[in-house]
Amino acid sequence: MRHSPVPSILLALALAAGAPAPARQAPETGAKPAAPAGVQAAPQTEAKPAKPASKKSAQAAPKAAPKAPDASKAALKPEVAAQSNVRSQMLKQRKKLEPKYKGPRTDLNGASKEALMKLPEVTAALADKIIAGRPYLTKAHLITHDVIPYAVYDKIKDRIVAVQATAPPASKK
Repeated sequence: MRHSPVPSILLALALAAGAPAPARQAPETGAKPAAPAGVQAAPQTEAKPAKPASKKSAQAAPKAAPKAPDASKAALKPEVAAQSNVRSQMLKQRKKLEPKYKGPRTDLNGASKEALMKLPEVTAALADKIIAGRPYLTKAHLITHDVIPYAVYDKIKDRIVAVQATAPPASKK
C-alpha cells in the first residue's frame, strides 16, 4: 500500500482544522478512484490536446501575476546557502595549496652551487650539503634525510623540483 503524498503532520493539522481527508491515490492498475460517499461522480471524458495559440493572441494576453514562492524552493534555500558556503571554503583551501611562487623552478639534482645559493636562505654550506646528498627522488627528501632545516625548506619548496635523470636507451647488438 502506498502512503499519501501529504506528510502526516500536515494531514493531522488539516483534519484538526475541519478539512475533509484527502482522497487516496488510485492503485497503479489503471483503476479510477471512487467518488466519496454522497458525491456524484462526474462523467469521464477524454481531454483533447490544446491548440497552439496564435502569435497575436499570445502577444495580447496579459501577463500572469508572479507566483508565490513554493514551499519546496524555500526549503532548499538553506541547503543552497550551505553548499555555497562549502564551495567558498573549498576555494580558500585551494588558494592556500597553490604555490605562491610562479617563476622557474631550480632542479635539485642538476643545479650548480651558485644556482642553489640564489634560493632564499640557502647558504654556501647548505648548497654543498644539497649537492653532496644527490640524487634526490623528491624535493621532500631534503627534509626526510636531514639535509636542510624545515624552516629553509618551507621557504624554498615552491621554487625547487627534483628531476630524475633518464638513462640512455640500451644499445642492441
